[in-house]
Amino acid sequence: MSVGRFRLRIVLLAVVFILGNSVGVVAAKSAGRSEPSFDLAPMVFFLATGEPDSCGPGCNVWIAAEGMFDPGATARFKTFLRSVKNTTPPIFFDSTGGALSEALSIGRILRERNMTAGIGRTFPTACIGWDNPSCLKLKSLPGEVPAALSTVWANCHSACVYALIGAKTRRISPDSQLGIHAPVHVAIHRDGRVLVGPELLTAKAARRSYESVENQLSRYVADMGVPAALVGAASHVPHEKLRILTPQEIISFGIGTVDFSESRWSYINAPRLPPQAIKITPNIAGGKRTRLRLLCENEISMRFNLERMYTGLVSNLRVVTAQRVFPLWRKQSFGGRDGSVDTFSGSIPVDVLEAQAQLGLLALIESIGRPGTEIVRTYRLPTAGLESAITALRASCRRAL
Repeated sequence: MSVGRFRLRIVLLAVVFILGNSVGVVAAKSAGRSEPSFDLAPMVFFLATGEPDSCGPGCNVWIAAEGMFDPGATARFKTFLRSVKNTTPPIFFDSTGGALSEALSIGRILRERNMTAGIGRTFPTACIGWDNPSCLKLKSLPGEVPAALSTVWANCHSACVYALIGAKTRRISPDSQLGIHAPVHVAIHRDGRVLVGPELLTAKAARRSYESVENQLSRYVADMGVPAALVGAASHVPHEKLRILTPQEIISFGIGTVDFSESRWSYINAPRLPPQAIKITPNIAGGKRTRLRLLCENEISMRFNLERMYTGLVSNLRVVTAQRVFPLWRKQSFGGRDGSVDTFSGSIPVDVLEAQAQLGLLALIESIGRPGTEIVRTYRLPTAGLESAITALRASCRRAL
């Protein structure tokens, strides 16, 4: 056995990665290739600052952790923490997974420091957008980076889940996602090529290795006060697939130590989607997950959409502002990933929305049932983040119209 081969075998036996969904897809599509590969983009840590309460009540500074848990992430995290003086702000992950050993090490650091962690995408204000290469340079600059934090469609998958549960307090918004699956062996060549899959070890060696990893994970989650059922659930999901945890599962697994609350309004400019401001809330329709969207309409108005799980009820919805009431008409019902969805839509002037943002409250009134016997419900929705989201969306609307 050559020296290079020997070193590769040590890596095979000593290193176990948990891969994110996007990586698993690449490996699955590469079936038949002896040496599939993928990009193990290193995790980036930077200090971000935003509007008041942008990362929680009384919080406007946070640590952003984005990318894969690559070898060396723990060392970089320790170095980064030494540069953060006189405070330990919350950390927000956006990651599809990576090296299990690194995730566990970072999780233990979070617990030692009694840190708070959440799931969120951080966009420097100088390059706000979904995937902008120029943002990488800004994220590497020393000091605080002016930014916006969005929990909409933010991910913490695979190994990231174990890092997250290391935090003393976890903030999980209803619009972010946690995904779990089983671990897989990965070998990394010196030239950067990556081998993925159980065929890297003999069946007996692989079984022993997975048992060792499962025991390690069981001890870790016990130390973090999380039921071992989380490890068991993940082990039943093939590594090339992903199981998104429901809000009920997040609570039952002990991950959600903070009650689910509605998100802030966030401006989103994502590929293949129209520019929009979006807010997720569980406080409408008996706690059902509801998405509120603002979309471009014309120079003076924005389209206000409310999307929620189909209730089967005869409902009339109105947005109530200080100036007037705006009806939301049932636009469509369609089948989604989680079942049928109802969409209600209406037009609201931009200046009215801006005025409500200043007041700090947006009200919805729902009448359920037939006239004369209807039940009337009022929902009061905070407008945190709405003012800046409207400003960004309005600029996008002007460019698009």
